[in-house]
Amino acid sequence: MVSSLRDERGPDIRDVGVGIGWYGSPCNCRCRHCSLESGKRADTVPFERAEALAEKFVRWLEAQGIEDFPVDIIFGYSPDSPEFVQCTEFNLKHGATGRFVPVNGMRFKTDEELKDLFLSFREIGVTGVGVTFYGLRDLHDRWAGREGDFDYTLQVAEKAAECGIERSESILLSREALPDLRALIDLLDPTPGRKGRHICPWDYRGRGKNLENERITASEISGLPGRVKEFINLDGWRSYKPEGEWVETIGSGEFRRKTSRYYIVSVWQDNIEHLESADCGRVLQEIRETDEGFYQAIPSLSALAELYGRRSGDRIYSLRDLEWKWIDCHLRAHSEMDRAGQFSDLKTAILWR
Repeated sequence: MVSSLRDERGPDIRDVGVGIGWYGSPCNCRCRHCSLESGKRADTVPFERAEALAEKFVRWLEAQGIEDFPVDIIFGYSPDSPEFVQCTEFNLKHGATGRFVPVNGMRFKTDEELKDLFLSFREIGVTGVGVTFYGLRDLHDRWAGREGDFDYTLQVAEKAAECGIERSESILLSREALPDLRALIDLLDPTPGRKGRHICPWDYRGRGKNLENERITASEISGLPGRVKEFINLDGWRSYKPEGEWVETIGSGEFRRKTSRYYIVSVWQDNIEHLESADCGRVLQEIRETDEGFYQAIPSLSALAELYGRRSGDRIYSLRDLEWKWIDCHLRAHSEMDRAGQFSDLKTAILWR
């Protein structure tokens, strides 16, 4: 009998990697949706200690004979630090994220500085960068929290293409952005080098939790031009659907169970000594135990949908975002619960997929 979110996971759970989270590089933006909350915490450690911890996991995996378990360093809050190239070289060698790197939040650079940066990326094996747009100039700058960020992001896209670096474009799907989307696409289309484009709402985590009034509805999507809708994922289990449709899907039991377990080990002054001294296997076991205890105390997804889901809800979500939202609702209703296992990018936790 399914009684909790923990019981609802698939039968064949796989450990798919570990990310060592280091947040010592300041971000020059203050994006409204930021899952990392743009530097909310400052008690980080020198990058060298985070890299040494990542190398410790690599050695441990080799000693255990464990393969297909990438180790990445999650570099936050922006790539605008000298250690970023060093981090990317590590990820290219041991991880799964090094070939495409995000470049939002950098300080403003000249064309020559950007050229030097992208050529240095090419030298170490980076093939693409990720950029994010929020709308046209005025709207984008407000959402990014920095005047001039729209023009600079365009400059980044153009200079990357000149240097032979591909780009992946994310366009945030907010209510405010609806009037801008077609014109923004028309503006971006002539710039060469685009590897992919995704138009999607923000994740329900970090500061994005505070933007529910900006989340658009299915009826608003239906009124968008076809050229915009073609970049919005509206099909499949990873798609964005109205809350009411997800409630119906969950009620039928026809939803995909999570089977992939990705460990995030965020490094801070208050935990680095423990992480450095503990066996890597023990660290992962501690994370699993905390995760299992937390999700065992959370009702099943169908129960959450009955308690907190809106059958008439027209706002669009991914299933994962709705689950996170309903967990928040449950924790507000049960303030006595231990929240140690609740997922956050800034915590040591498990990201389920």
